Amino acid sequence: MHILYISYDSEDQALGQRLKKNLSPFQRDYGFTFWSREDVGPGENWQKEMGNHLRETTLFLALVSPDYLVSPKCTMEQTGAVLRKIPLVYVILRPTDLEWISKGSTILPGNKNPITCWNNRDRAWLDVQKGVLALLTDRPLLPERKG
Repeated sequence: MHILYISYDSEDQALGQRLKKNLSPFQRDYGFTFWSREDVGPGENWQKEMGNHLRETTLFLALVSPDYLVSPKCTMEQTGAVLRKIPLVYVILRPTDLEWISKGSTILPGNKNPITCWNNRDRAWLDVQKGVLALLTDRPLLPERKG
C-alpha cells in the first residue's frame, strides 16, 4: 500500500481537499492512501505522527503557495521527506516563485501554471491527477501542456 503524504498550509486546506477528492476514486486500483497533518487527532503529537508516516511514505506531495513557503510546519515536513529521500512532487496551487525548486524536480501541473490561474481548474486538477497516477505506476509524465 502506497502512502501519499500531502503537505499544505492551512490557508490551502480547501485545495488540499480538492486534490484528495480527485485522487480518491483511484485509491483501490492504484493501492494508495493519503496522510496529511489534518489526520492528527486531538492530543496527538503531530511531529511524532509526521515522522511515523514519513517512514512509510511512497510519494510526498508539496502543495506550493506563498503560505506554504513561510510555514514552519510545511518546511519541517518537506525537510523530513528530503532527508528520507522520498520522491517529492511540487503541486503549484497559487502564484509563487519557483526558483527554489531543484532542477529536475517533478512539478505539476505539467505546464507549471498555478492551478488557481487556469481558466478551467478542472483541467488543471486532471493534469495533476494524471501526473500523480503516472508516478505511482512508473509511467513517464505526459508532455507539458498549456493551461
